[in-house]
Amino acid sequence: MIAWTIAGVLAVAAAIVTVLVKGDSAVKFTTQQESLPKPEISTPLTKREPNAPYDTAWLRVGTRQYQATVSVNGESRGEIHDPRWLPAPAGRITLSIHAPTCRAWDTTLTVAKDARITIGMRMPLCP
Repeated sequence: MIAWTIAGVLAVAAAIVTVLVKGDSAVKFTTQQESLPKPEISTPLTKREPNAPYDTAWLRVGTRQYQATVSVNGESRGEIHDPRWLPAPAGRITLSIHAPTCRAWDTTLTVAKDARITIGMRMPLCP
């Protein structure tokens, strides 16, 4: 059994560092910034459309209704169960939750860019 002392471990570590720092070692350190191209702005900020994808708000909504789907401005965002965050364009939006054989739950609201709004659990009206 080999018993390592603190002095022995430090001596081994110092030897490894010395080998890596001195001489022609196989380890070469370079920076990534030298090879990256300079970023370019494709469209000035003042010329962007108001409801472009970067003007996004986030809505947290869910339902307990089986096979329910959620839509934002009439565009389906898939099935929904537990509350989850949905991206939505900033501005006036219509949010709907649909389920088979149920009347949809609908609401219209106005959201600001980068807003985080929790709507919570909502249920379509089922017979």
